[in-house]
Amino acid sequence: MLTKSIEVMKYVRASAGRAGISIVFESINQPRHDGKTIYLPKITTTTTDLELQELMASVDHEVAHDRFSSFEVLKEKKIDPKGLLLFVWNFLEDSRVNTIEALEYRGFRENWDETSSLLVENILVRAKKEESVMSKLVTALICWETRLSASNFPKLELVASTASPDKKVMDVLNNFSDRLVHSHTILDKRLGTEATFNLAVDILKKLDKDLKTEFEKEKKASEGDKASKDKSKKDSAPSSEGGETKSGGEISDSSSKEDGETTKNDDDEYKVINIKLTEEDLASFSITLPDEDSSMGKVGVNFEPVKSTYDNWEMTDYSKFIVVDYPKNIGESVFFTENKAYQEFLNDYNKDVHPKLVSQENFAQQVRRLIQIRAKVQRQYGVKKGKLDQSRLSRICFNAPGFNERVFKNKIENKTLDASITVLVDMSGSMMGMKAYYALASTLLVNEVCSTLNIPVEIIGFTDGVSHEDRSYSSSWEPLMYVYKNFSDTKVNEEVLKHYFALSSKHMVGNPDGENILWAHDRLLKRKEKKRLLIVMSDGSPAATKCSAGLGEFTLKIIQEIEKTKAIDIYGLGLCSDSVKYYYKSNSVVNDPEQIPSKLLELIERKILNV
Repeated sequence: MLTKSIEVMKYVRASAGRAGISIVFESINQPRHDGKTIYLPKITTTTTDLELQELMASVDHEVAHDRFSSFEVLKEKKIDPKGLLLFVWNFLEDSRVNTIEALEYRGFRENWDETSSLLVENILVRAKKEESVMSKLVTALICWETRLSASNFPKLELVASTASPDKKVMDVLNNFSDRLVHSHTILDKRLGTEATFNLAVDILKKLDKDLKTEFEKEKKASEGDKASKDKSKKDSAPSSEGGETKSGGEISDSSSKEDGETTKNDDDEYKVINIKLTEEDLASFSITLPDEDSSMGKVGVNFEPVKSTYDNWEMTDYSKFIVVDYPKNIGESVFFTENKAYQEFLNDYNKDVHPKLVSQENFAQQVRRLIQIRAKVQRQYGVKKGKLDQSRLSRICFNAPGFNERVFKNKIENKTLDASITVLVDMSGSMMGMKAYYALASTLLVNEVCSTLNIPVEIIGFTDGVSHEDRSYSSSWEPLMYVYKNFSDTKVNEEVLKHYFALSSKHMVGNPDGENILWAHDRLLKRKEKKRLLIVMSDGSPAATKCSAGLGEFTLKIIQEIEKTKAIDIYGLGLCSDSVKYYYKSNSVVNDPEQIPSKLLELIERKILNV
């Protein structure tokens, strides 16, 4: 769900920070890890809940490798990246670091169990259809490992329990259960990684006879098929290197010393360790096996979020949002500088709008009166629990079970004012002039009412812009948030709000509504009040300065998700534009800016007072 995207970004950064790793979201779909930075594809309009979970789980998994795996050991062994030994070793090392990570980081345990169970289910289905030696080995490994890790990953164990592993392979693996469980307790990088390596070697030694025989059969069958095809096409004979198997890999013609193992001759009894897997095997059965020539675990982000297209809006990295918090004096100095445009804004507002608000001065009083009517104290009498009601004490004299117990009364607390409000104002270029002035007037009235009634309110403006301080991103237009009043600011008077609006009026550009709404939604969602209302004032459809392709669909999906969850009420107030009718279920349009205050009163009646 896109409303979770900001929290997902925060999560992966917090997780990566445990190992001193940075996170970069980029437009290309090439998730990778170079040891210092994890590169992830940007979250887009079509990103699903499952893909967001995969983002979090994969980053946690990479961090676990950085913290608990020794990549030096991998380099010392000089193992073929496509060899069977590395495949099994990586499987065991994943089991080790995942177990340690699950015990330390609960978020990983739940995310990995949820996402990997689907992947494992697909692998087992594929393995059952193929009935190859590789599928037999993978099925047994999964069933064996998930049973030992069931306390941390119950869904994985449940999925694996439906498979029927080869009995001979399982008998061998069961003899090594104690060693795998013991490796789960080794926190030292080198000792733990060497333990899983030695375990992988010993497992393959025990499986050598059966595996080697079956691999050779598959190889011969594959070579036979290839020879037949070559003959029919009058092609040359197969190369001396031997053809790849359809599934199950290939056996090298001579024993290799690159696996870190000593060899005796071509008939070495541990020749199975030198088996090389095909690209098809790696694609079909690997969960987190690294690409060729890459370090173990460094490319274990094994998922494929929907690729970016022209009409698929990419979510801006949360850390790149430009935030100007006026009350806290946070932001770049350029947004705090007064100039001629600043003074013109104030002069025009005081001249053209303020005098016309005389008829609206009773706005706050109208709201107070409504709330007083709704907030009258109510009491409940004749109940079994509460404060003793002396006027009903005579009931205890009657022998009437139920009736003689109802001698208490309760005060019913009114929750009318248990609410928080965020006013999100479009401060894009098209709002210049009267619309911006009346938006300011409306926020002043809302602020007055909420301050008087102690309703927490946050007032935010939004547009987009470039960072003047971070030159590396100076050419990129990012969402720009103006905070005029925080929830924590108990009182911000009228003159101060005018000052803040006038300062921001110098930088009115685009309006990427979807991302700005997400930012405000994320802040409002943390409030504890029973009712939470997000009012979005806008004068048109979303339009970002950098590009608007896919932004409308992205904004619509964000709003629909907020409306569906019902954790927050969202309301679109259209300023001289009916675009809000397309995006918001709850909406109203003001064609005459002078009507904005009355529309806000109507909104408060409906959303806060339930009138």
